[in-house]
Amino acid sequence: MKLKFNPEQRNLTNTFKLLNSFRNEQTDPDSFYGFLALDGIRLLRRYTVIEDMTVLDIGGGAGYFSAAFKANGAKCFVLEPFVEELYWRGTPPNNSMVADGYNIPFRDRTVDISFSSNVLEHVADPKKFIDEMIRITKQDGIIFFCFTGWYSPWGGHETSPWHYLGGEYAKKLYEKKYQKKVKNAFGESLFKIKIKDVMTMVKDMDQVEILDLRPRYYPSWTKPILKVPLLNEVITWNLAVIMRRK
Repeated sequence: MKLKFNPEQRNLTNTFKLLNSFRNEQTDPDSFYGFLALDGIRLLRRYTVIEDMTVLDIGGGAGYFSAAFKANGAKCFVLEPFVEELYWRGTPPNNSMVADGYNIPFRDRTVDISFSSNVLEHVADPKKFIDEMIRITKQDGIIFFCFTGWYSPWGGHETSPWHYLGGEYAKKLYEKKYQKKVKNAFGESLFKIKIKDVMTMVKDMDQVEILDLRPRYYPSWTKPILKVPLLNEVITWNLAVIMRRK
């Protein structure tokens, strides 16, 4: 698959394409993650240039995002804690390493862009994870991460929408119905993370300037959703956080 930047502006048509693509995550992961990677580059370009930047893709798995970064002129490293994820497509991505996002093996202030897509809901300590992203980012560099809120329609991942009945119960229902172990197991590799909690957390971080908080998959005019308590947890679906290192 050729991953090249598409300058298309975000609109409702693009939103519907993104949300509809979640149906194909398990059956056609190349199309799904390739499309998501292109959209991530498109969004990130609103806040920084990509060309000649050094990027660390944390939790980058099989390298879909790193391929998009490289196709757009960046030097990208992939950090992934699970070997099987790196080899998911047969060959691990170039410049990849097995390492923990809580203890990133990079010196302070060494990358221009610290990037993580849909990983935060899979870590037990989001603040420690974000602190590490900030630590390795150069002054005036960009920290970009997005995550799926627990109360969104996809909050339970493959166990959705049963997750609204509780994470453990959703896990049992899934395994009973499909007769196989769930990949994103609640309390092990998937956690209840709230949109409000993350927004409050980053607003209290004095090492960064918040450039934007926005629903990841929607047009910019939908940002007022974030101000509506409770409703924002369901409607936002996926929160994108863009910060600059002071």
